[in-house]
Amino acid sequence: MELGESSLETAIREFAEETGIKVTAKRLLNVYTNSEHHYPNGDICQSVTFIYEMVAEENYDISTHRDDESLELRFFTKEEIDQLALAFDSHRLMIEEYVSGSFAMGH
Repeated sequence: MELGESSLETAIREFAEETGIKVTAKRLLNVYTNSEHHYPNGDICQSVTFIYEMVAEENYDISTHRDDESLELRFFTKEEIDQLALAFDSHRLMIEEYVSGSFAMGH
């Protein structure tokens, strides 16, 4: 997040930087605040994550996407996601809530 930037502005900018896709936010889905992350250098932080539902502003063929930020873009089935190694356990909770369509408050 850049100084003076809202969480929504950050999400839209980061989405475009990581994927090359310009998006518009439909709605805020949830905010997660109880995630403690431990880094290899010993640093510990508590993150705040805002989850927005985004819509691409125009059709985009992800199969041809290549840039300095992302090696590959693709869609995953729920079963494929279940097999992925994720950076943080909190990411699995966020994905599970999104797939179920049920978001709990207080995370």
